[in-house]
Amino acid sequence: MTNVTDADREAYLALNMLPEFDAIDVREGRWDNTTGLQIIARHREAAEQRARLEGAEIMREAALRALQTAQYDPAPYTKGKAAIIALDPAAILAQHDRSKEES
Repeated sequence: MTNVTDADREAYLALNMLPEFDAIDVREGRWDNTTGLQIIARHREAAEQRARLEGAEIMREAALRALQTAQYDPAPYTKGKAAIIALDPAAILAQHDRSKEES
């Protein structure tokens, strides 16, 4: 069974016109095993996983670029390590978003 969040429950309620007494049960987690709620929760988890994988790929590419600039240094490990530590994840994601919008 997939873990259901409050956001999943609210999405389920937005899709279904339930009487208030059933809506209260949904919000209290009594309907978490229903097919509809499980589908919504699984979809959310899959979307979160895709986002994590995409973020990891973006960071990996940024780290490789940082290492490429350090490889010709007399102390490439030290310089490469410093280059990776200096990476700003927010700036990298912003740059990635801008490049996606341009293409």
